[in-house]
Amino acid sequence: MDTDKPIKQQRNRKRPQPQIVQRKDRSYLEIQYYTAEGKRKFISSGCTDEKDALSVLADFLKQTEAARLQAVPSVSDCIKFYSEDKTSKYPITDRIKLIEYFGAMPATAITRTICRQYIAWRVKKGYVQHGTNKTKAIKPSTAWADLRALRACINFAETEGFCPKGEASFYVPAVPTGSRGVERYITKPQARQIIDACPTFYIRLYMLMALQSGHRQTAILSLPWDRVTRGHMLFPDPEVQQNNKRRGEVPVPRNSELFAMLSEARAVAQAKTVIELNGEPVASVYNGVKNAGKRIGIDWLTPHLLKHSSCVWMAEGGVPLADIAALTCTSYATIEKHYLSFTPDRGMRAVSALQIDQIA
Repeated sequence: MDTDKPIKQQRNRKRPQPQIVQRKDRSYLEIQYYTAEGKRKFISSGCTDEKDALSVLADFLKQTEAARLQAVPSVSDCIKFYSEDKTSKYPITDRIKLIEYFGAMPATAITRTICRQYIAWRVKKGYVQHGTNKTKAIKPSTAWADLRALRACINFAETEGFCPKGEASFYVPAVPTGSRGVERYITKPQARQIIDACPTFYIRLYMLMALQSGHRQTAILSLPWDRVTRGHMLFPDPEVQQNNKRRGEVPVPRNSELFAMLSEARAVAQAKTVIELNGEPVASVYNGVKNAGKRIGIDWLTPHLLKHSSCVWMAEGGVPLADIAALTCTSYATIEKHYLSFTPDRGMRAVSALQIDQIA
């Protein structure tokens, strides 16, 4: 029979916390604690007075916590672990401010308060504009994106057993309704003007591929020639497990402008990837696409807006939302959330299909 008499209960849902107990036939109060395997153990406090014993317990907890934190990977370790995984496309340098701020902090030490402090620090720090010494301001949403990326890294580290589970606590504000747009998009006539006014071949080719596939920048820039065959662009890499940003197979009609440009590009290709510049793969087309838009007075064009525009065109053209989701490898929920408003005739088409012909 267990005759232990706990003086103070300090229990946790996961595992009982260390506490002072008085065991039978023991003159000194003892610290009762549990190992990582769940085995109960005791250690003498060397005290008979409860107040003195609690002071010893406090020192014991400090030593235990210090030893635990030494075994916990840092935030930088988790980011590096995530970035080095073969299924991940997360470069460390993309979130350099996370490493600068959190650095060697144990991943399990992250709290909601620390997240709020990071947001304030990140907004105040801004960023240094490339090629200048000027500091530009950023919006809180940039810091929120950093924290979402960090949460993804640590969740992955926990899932893979690299970091203890469930001890980090994040504060990541939800994106306010309407902050993502107004969701601008370009019309087909505008797209025609932008492509015709763009003097750079690889940017024109990229824009056509983006507008006619609805795929993201990373998928298009990493597409190799050996997966462009028989009138199809095969975006998924068979050697890489797909994540949430999935990729699909997109047909290219033989009588299309895209087919002609792909044929022209293949004839002079020097790199393995379809999009190349001076014989080298292209890392980003953000500036090229933005400058292409500026030539006709559109200064808000981005690679993502090309994908968005292609989805809008399909919705406006009456393409079923399920087909849009399948072609662009975008979740049906996302398609329905962002593009349902661009199908104003959808209800009328549904009702028309339900009409019963009158009998003459």
